[in-house]
This record gives sequence, structure tokens and C-alpha cells, in this order.
Amino acid sequence: MISMTIQGNCDVLAMLCLAQAAEPGTPIIYAPALAVMNPRSGMYSAGAIESGLLSSAAIEMGKYYQLPVEGSGGGTDTFLPGIQASYERAMSLLLGMLSWPDLMIGCGLLGGSMVMSLEQLVIDVEMFRMSKQVHRGISTHDETWLDEVIQKAGPGGNFLGEKSTIKNIRSGEWLIPQLGVHDTQKSWESSGRKDILDEAREKVDQILLTHTPLPLDDDIQKELDKIRKKAQEEAG
Repeated sequence: MISMTIQGNCDVLAMLCLAQAAEPGTPIIYAPALAVMNPRSGMYSAGAIESGLLSSAAIEMGKYYQLPVEGSGGGTDTFLPGIQASYERAMSLLLGMLSWPDLMIGCGLLGGSMVMSLEQLVIDVEMFRMSKQVHRGISTHDETWLDEVIQKAGPGGNFLGEKSTIKNIRSGEWLIPQLGVHDTQKSWESSGRKDILDEAREKVDQILLTHTPLPLDDDIQKELDKIRKKAQEEAG
């Protein structure tokens, strides 16, 4: 895999040099597409755990050059959301996220990135939130030790009524799940025994029905109009 990382790095640097020679100052995102082959079939193996390792390596290389860097993660070989898609995507996504790229691509994609699933996209949002929480880590600032609170609660006590508990909940110390089963079995059964895919479909339907895209800033819209006008002029 080190040779693949080197080759991808050379490809990006070569294109960077060409772009700068043609148009000095052209913005560049470090984004090598490092892929893994199934050695038994020769097919692209999107769900290979090595893809996550390569993504992490590429992200670290981009940071070394102090360039904006794109990571890829969450690949899978299967064509439908399910157990295989979940464990393959979660493992490779987490590896890339721990290196913390400026941009992560691949959300909602299945079947070697050839199939787009809105349900998978909703599930990926939850995986992204979890990966972000892992990258955040455990704070070790002085105010997080809570020595006095621990002594105050004492043996047999609890911390639910403490201001520090409320503060930490609101600050994101705990990640509050937005998808999945996180209640008693009785509550789950009474709500219809919905699985994760059922819940994702409901969220997709709700978003499509109610979401209104945010308008672009005026400066961005003007720049897009310039790009469109230039393209039309060049096309004759």
C-alpha cells in the first residue's frame, strides 16, 4: 500500500505542477483516488478495509504539503443498504475521519460508488456524526475533571441534577443519537418494530417533502453567472 500512496502522491503533484504552469495561483485540492483491487477477481473492491487506510494516508500527505485535502471513505461492494454496507462503510469512514480531511466524499454511495441511495445517505449522516465525536476525543481541560462534583455526589449518589451534567450534555460531551433504536424493547415493539432502514426511509420522505434549500450568497451567485457566461462565450 505504501507504493500506491507514493504513486497517488506523484499523480497529484504532477497535476499540481501542470495546473500552476498553465495558470499560476490555480486553487488545488489534494485528492488522489487510491483504490483497492480484489486480487482474486481483479475487480475494484470498494468495501476493502485497505481503502480506509489509503484514504487516511492520502489525507496525511495532503496535510504535509499544507494543501486542502479531500478524503474518501465509506465504500462498499454491496448494492443495497444493509449489514454489509454498514460495517464496510463505517470502518473505512472512521479511518479517514480520524485523519480529519477538509472534505469527505462518498456519502450515500453503494456498489462501488455506482449506486446512490438516499436512505444510505441518511444513515451515513449518523455515521459521520459518530466519527466526528470520536475525532473530538476526550477533553482533559481542568474544568472537565469535576473533582468537587464527584466528592459531592459520594458513594450511591448520582450526577443527573448537577449543573455540570446539563452543561456537558448541551456542549456535546455525549452524542445524542438521531437514528436507530435507543429505547426499551417494549417501546420498540409498540412503535411497530421499525428497523434502521424503515426509519431512514421515513426521514428521506420527510426531508423531500419539507426541505427548502438555502439560497446562495449574492457574491457566489454572481461568480456562477460569470462562469456560465464565459462558458457560453467559449462555446460560441
